[in-house]
Amino acid sequence: MRRTSIRPALTVVFATLLAATACGSLAVADYDYRMPVALADGISTARVEQVGGDRVQTERLVGQFLAGSWGDQHSLLIMKDGLLVLEEYFEGWAGTDLHEVQFVSKSITSLLVGHAIAQGWIGSVRDPISRYLPGYEHLLVGGKEQITIEHLLTKSSGLDWNESDPPYTDPANLRRQEIDSDDGVAFVLGRGLEHTPRERWVYNGGGVTVLGEIALNAMGLDAENLIAEVMDGLLTNDDIQPVYQSDGRLNTAGGFFMTPRGMIKLGQAMLNEGLWGERCVFDEDWIRASTTSHISTSNGRDYGYLWWIDEYRAGGETITVTFATG
Repeated sequence: MRRTSIRPALTVVFATLLAATACGSLAVADYDYRMPVALADGISTARVEQVGGDRVQTERLVGQFLAGSWGDQHSLLIMKDGLLVLEEYFEGWAGTDLHEVQFVSKSITSLLVGHAIAQGWIGSVRDPISRYLPGYEHLLVGGKEQITIEHLLTKSSGLDWNESDPPYTDPANLRRQEIDSDDGVAFVLGRGLEHTPRERWVYNGGGVTVLGEIALNAMGLDAENLIAEVMDGLLTNDDIQPVYQSDGRLNTAGGFFMTPRGMIKLGQAMLNEGLWGERCVFDEDWIRASTTSHISTSNGRDYGYLWWIDEYRAGGETITVTFATG
């Protein structure tokens, strides 16, 4: 098992990807379709034709990946109607290899918070964050005492934060400073208030660090047991592993490692409103709430509770897609 760093998006792309193969402008390598192998991980498999897919188009798509026409990609998995119909790996990678999913981790953190609410450990998204952050009350002043869990989930806390300039590779980057600090929560909450909470969406990974601390404090669990508690019945330690910041905290804004099959299981459970097989892994009400638009972003997309929402055209239809990405 190996680990690498990429920035994937967990999206429903079956129709869009296959439609893209018809343009004929991309390089294509030879490839013969093969049905995914059924493993003992709860994923059912089928041939692409069984779910209404086009084998020729699918072969062309994978051929484009093999030829490098889609850039540096390590895997391509397609699930339709709850069945895995395509699973291919590239450049020597395998299904057991873990990838750092970077900012997709924020959407996983949404599920951690949702679990804490469903179990009654957190009262409501409208609770002030100070209720779950003992020892940090002195930083939550000057209007910051109004910040709620929902403000952090929608990146509308109002805190003075810009992690896009300078870039993440620069030690002066705010998010980099927070990751490397002795206390990431104090670093974030020590920032001034630039806007009234809820007034504006601003990309803020530091706020997700605070959410991770809130979930841990509320449930009284360490990071590894927290993941096991929330993902029980869906993901194992072979599917997902955590990464920690300099202060020992779980990097809930950008630090999970996952396998491709683990990611597609997570996506299918979201699509099933929390169900994996007969098991309810995530609270149905939370899935609906977190994938509902709560605020508009600066890039034209809508935003739920750490999930992105957008519309795409495919097959002559407009499709609303909920996904995890940067």
